[in-house]
Amino acid sequence: MQSLSTLTSGEISAIATYLRKVSKGEQLYIDNCESCHGPGGTGGDEVAVLGASKKLIKEEILTEPEMASLKFLLTQEGAISAIAEFLDREHDDLAAKDGSATTAAAGALDWLTLIGVGAWGLGRRRKK
Repeated sequence: MQSLSTLTSGEISAIATYLRKVSKGEQLYIDNCESCHGPGGTGGDEVAVLGASKKLIKEEILTEPEMASLKFLLTQEGAISAIAEFLDREHDDLAAKDGSATTAAAGALDWLTLIGVGAWGLGRRRKK
């Protein structure tokens, strides 16, 4: 694991991105909403939608002409709920404000450290 200490933050970030599992709601958002409302719902060409409720998402799809192409999402069971769940990240915002949120790179480093400690523990157990 010591050889991993030579990784750059960019390399660690790339590992974190690769290992990160995308939720159903996040994937639906990326595929259908991100091009207008920006990454994570934080704003793009259109207004930010971070924290949008299931009810609001449904209403906007039904009433906004530019969102009419997304009506198919209303027929997919759980799709709107999953998107709303992804956008409802108030706890993440609070963590970021108090400094307890971690970046993808820091998360990857945590995982790599955990793997290293586990490998070290197994190595010690085998020597006994």
